[in-house]
Amino acid sequence: MSTTDRLRSIDPAVFWPAIAITIGFISWGAVAPESLASVTQATLSAIISGFGWGFVVSTAMFLVFAGFLAISRFGKIRL
Repeated sequence: MSTTDRLRSIDPAVFWPAIAITIGFISWGAVAPESLASVTQATLSAIISGFGWGFVVSTAMFLVFAGFLAISRFGKIRL
């Protein structure tokens, strides 16, 4: 696949907002690291207190799924 083909396959409706969010987040961290740290810590605490069980369940489900893939015929696919 050539570089031109790769550039044509980029969806601008997804790419540009993702770039804008990423640059905004990095800028926030560069300009006000204390503010970013307090907001992310508060957000993480809220998620863990409300959905801590979801982390455990999703991790268990992922491990079961990965084990299934490893022992099925898909386990022989090279990555």
